[in-house]
Amino acid sequence: AQTSWRVAPAPTVRIGTSERPDELLAAPAGATRLPSGNIVVGDLGDFALREFSPTGALIKRYARKGKGPGEVEYLAPLLRCGDSLLVNDIAGMVSMYSLHGTFVRAFRFKTTPYRLACNRSGHVVTMGWESNSNIRPEVNRSNAAYWIART
Repeated sequence: AQTSWRVAPAPTVRIGTSERPDELLAAPAGATRLPSGNIVVGDLGDFALREFSPTGALIKRYARKGKGPGEVEYLAPLLRCGDSLLVNDIAGMVSMYSLHGTFVRAFRFKTTPYRLACNRSGHVVTMGWESNSNIRPEVNRSNAAYWIART
């Protein structure tokens, strides 16, 4: 039996449309719905994570621009990995937060990841940058390393 789904004709929630500067979004880099129904949005514009209610009202902000624990230099995608939120900082640091917005820890992979993905059980797959060591003058595909880890 094949299931189908449709997109509703009207949005069920609007986020980032307020006139208040702290609620505006500049460049969303990921979003996830929490078990509470709240929605967390990672915004590249101010490098923050913002939590909104199901009606779109700002509840709280966490993370900010910086190089310290819980801070972000350049927010790449925000990911929900099981019971954690991961913020991939393009500068090489990955910050982990609880689903309540509490900073848990930061870590680095052996090399700066090109891309991250994860699943509900907390497994993270990381794709590294391609290797230039095997580039040839003709059309070819370089090697790229992948790693699998748990949050």
